[in-house]
Amino acid sequence: WSPRERRTSAAAVGVDRAGRVLFVHVRTPVATHRLIDVLLDLPLDLDRAMYVEGGSPAQLAVRSAGLTAAFVGRPDPDRWAGLAPPAELSLPNVIGVVRRPDPVADPAGHE
Repeated sequence: WSPRERRTSAAAVGVDRAGRVLFVHVRTPVATHRLIDVLLDLPLDLDRAMYVEGGSPAQLAVRSAGLTAAFVGRPDPDRWAGLAPPAELSLPNVIGVVRRPDPVADPAGHE
């Protein structure tokens, strides 16, 4: 598809060449093709990525032993021009990740 100037917050999921999953959240509105260019220019060894959401619904939440954080996209001003955005927007996509037990540390697979 052809590049557009429309800019929004964005969320994407990708994989690097080593098979590691990358979760990307960009709160500052950016044109999608610009985001693609930036991701490809980073030293991530990105193999592939998928845009999953833009605007307010572009969210990323992290909860682990060492970090709890939430990142929320900015409302899309074009979508809500002249209208009040709804007070609450539902999450369009939810991806959950849980670390697998290390088979070397625990051959039985217990956590």
